[in-house]
Amino acid sequence: MPHDVDVIGIDASKKDDTHGRRSAPSLDVLEAVWTTEPVARHEGRHYTFPAAHIGPKPLQRLRPPIYLSGFAPASRRRVARRADGVLPVAVPVRGSAFDPAAVIDQPLREVRRLAEAEGRDPAGIDAILRINPTTESTVPEIADIILRTGDETDVDHVFVDFVHLADQGVDQALELLRQTMELSR
Repeated sequence: MPHDVDVIGIDASKKDDTHGRRSAPSLDVLEAVWTTEPVARHEGRHYTFPAAHIGPKPLQRLRPPIYLSGFAPASRRRVARRADGVLPVAVPVRGSAFDPAAVIDQPLREVRRLAEAEGRDPAGIDAILRINPTTESTVPEIADIILRTGDETDVDHVFVDFVHLADQGVDQALELLRQTMELSR
């Protein structure tokens, strides 16, 4: 399965931050679509569209919460300026210990510090842990990450992203999910 940036024509191997430079205009477009009617015309380097009626609008006011990954310094600054939270990622790898402080606490502290420097309330920034299992990941490893996140951090939400297991089929992904939920209750 191709990576998201490959699908939209970005060479992820380049260190030119093309992905990052598209993020702010993407957020501008989403906010316009979610909050204005009709949506104003937009002409930009990466996105152009005419004024249009776009619906339905989200039920959340003013908009749905926005969570962005924050791996690089520039992306953490972007989270601090524009997002409601950060999406740290855990990849269960056999024989490797999950470190909640390194994966969740440190990035969240950094983003909150940056948000405060931007004049935002740091308490308004939270995190949702994304777990990306691979074909090598085991159910006990995934469940351990979920349980330790709940026990050792302030994070209340975790989601398991099965995108890297898509080639395994829906039935296998659902079975992995069922087993993970059973072990992590």
